[in-house]
Amino acid sequence: MVQPAVTIVILNWNGPEETLQCLESVRGLDYPRYEVIVVDNGSQDDSRNRIRQWALEHGDEFSFREILQGITPADPPAPSGRIPLELICTGKNLGFCGGNNLAILHRFSRGDPPQYFLFLNNDARVHPHCLKVLVEVAEGSRAGIVGALVLGSGSRPQASPSPCRYRERLWVNGAAMLIRRDVLERIHTHTRRYFDEGLFLYGEEIDLCLWARRLGFKVVQAKGALVFHKRAQSSGGRFSPVSYYYSTRNRIVVFDRFLSQPLKAFFHFCNLFLCLAQILRNLVALRPRAARAILCGIRDAYRGTLGKWKDHDREVFRLRPPPSEPPVSPGHLPEPRG
Repeated sequence: MVQPAVTIVILNWNGPEETLQCLESVRGLDYPRYEVIVVDNGSQDDSRNRIRQWALEHGDEFSFREILQGITPADPPAPSGRIPLELICTGKNLGFCGGNNLAILHRFSRGDPPQYFLFLNNDARVHPHCLKVLVEVAEGSRAGIVGALVLGSGSRPQASPSPCRYRERLWVNGAAMLIRRDVLERIHTHTRRYFDEGLFLYGEEIDLCLWARRLGFKVVQAKGALVFHKRAQSSGGRFSPVSYYYSTRNRIVVFDRFLSQPLKAFFHFCNLFLCLAQILRNLVALRPRAARAILCGIRDAYRGTLGKWKDHDREVFRLRPPPSEPPVSPGHLPEPRG
C-alpha cells in the first residue's frame, strides 16, 4: 500500500540552531514518503549558509535545492531515492502566515501536490513515529486537521500512548499540525487565502481549525504523535511584548469572526477582564512594555489594524539584536493566486 505524500514546512527566522535541530529530528522520522520545504523568512544572520551546509553534509539522504534571485526552478528535484529538501529565501519577514502561504503556493506551482502538509515550528522536535501516527490518524478518522501531542522541550512521556488514539478538538496546537490538501483548497475557495496573513503571527491555527470545522471537516489531536516544543522562541518568549501583542489582537479578531452574536458579547466581556488581569500582572512583575503591548493589541483589534505590528522589529531586536549580515535577496517566488 502506497503511503500518502506529505510536505513538511518549516519556517526559519534568525534561528539556524533551532532549525537544524528540528531538521535532525525530521531526519529521524520513520515515515517513508515525505519532502521538506524550509522557508527562510528574511533572516539577517548566517541561517542560509548553515542550512545549506547541513543539507550538503547529508547529501546521501537529502536532494537539496535552493531558490535564490535569478534562479527559476521550473521542475521539481529529479527522483534520486533521496528526500527532497528545498530552501526558499524570502528576503523579508513575511510572518508565520505569509511564510507558510509561500511554501504552499510554491508546492502547488510544482504540480502533483501532496495529500498532506505538516506545518512544523522550527523550535519543535518530532518523535520518530510522529508523522506516521499523524497520517494513520488522519486516514483512520477522516479528519481534515490532525494535531500532535505537544509537550515541553524538557518533558518525557511516562508511557507511550496508543498510536491510534485521538480526541476531537475545536482546534489543535499549531507547533505541529497536519492538514489535508483539500482542506487548504476549500479554505482558499471561501477566503481567497490559506493562512490569514492579516494575523501575521499567532492564532493562525485557531483560524484554520475553525474554518475546517465550518466546512464540515473534523479536527483531532493524535495522542501518539509526540512533539517537544520550546514555546514562543522566535518572538522572545511567552512574556515578551511581541507575544502579548499578537495573542491579544488575534484572539479578538479570530473569535469575533466565528462566534454567534450572543456569544460575541459574552466573549468580549470576559476578554476585557482577561486583558486587564494580564496588564496588572505585567505591571506588578515590572514588565511595562508587555502591558503596553496588550493595550496596543486591544486597540488594533477593534480598529481593524492587522498585519505586522508597527513595533514588532523594535521589540524583537531589543531582546535579540539583529546580526550584522545583510538579509538575503528574495528569490524567484510564485505569485499569489486570487
